[in-house]
Amino acid sequence: MTRLDIKRIVRSLVKKYKTNDPFEIMDALDIIYIKHPLPENVRGFYFSKLRRKIVVINSIYEKRRQIVTAAHELGHCL
Repeated sequence: MTRLDIKRIVRSLVKKYKTNDPFEIMDALDIIYIKHPLPENVRGFYFSKLRRKIVVINSIYEKRRQIVTAAHELGHCL
């Protein structure tokens, strides 16, 4: 996947869901996300269980880093 493909997908999601908030987009896509304290060197991760997509975000980081991490993990989900 090229950088242009990623930008096209992001623009499409923002237009479709009328938000650029990755948490709101995950809600709309029925992706479970959990904010939980993790080791400092782990920003977050994605996994699937029983066909459900789940994102875990490190709650020890400030809100902006959580948003960036959520966007990154959303990319893995898609």
